[in-house]
Amino acid sequence: MRATSHCSRATSYRAFSGHETSIAETIWAERLEHAHQLLAAPEHTGRYISDVAMQSGFVDMPTFNRILGKRFGRTPGEAHFGSG
Repeated sequence: MRATSHCSRATSYRAFSGHETSIAETIWAERLEHAHQLLAAPEHTGRYISDVAMQSGFVDMPTFNRILGKRFGRTPGEAHFGSG
């Protein structure tokens, strides 16, 4: 996000100071949405879930599994293979 807006970390945090959600929450939400879209896309059914997670900015699989499940109400595997 900062790379595309060309501003410093401090400026980014100040810009979000008046919002209901923090910049960190917004970044997590964008990463989760990206991962969920990739998992649900038919053209990605052959990919490993861990590859999708890493491409979406996650490095810790237990955290990825937990927060994706909490946000979308299904596991990454269920999202990936269309069940749930």
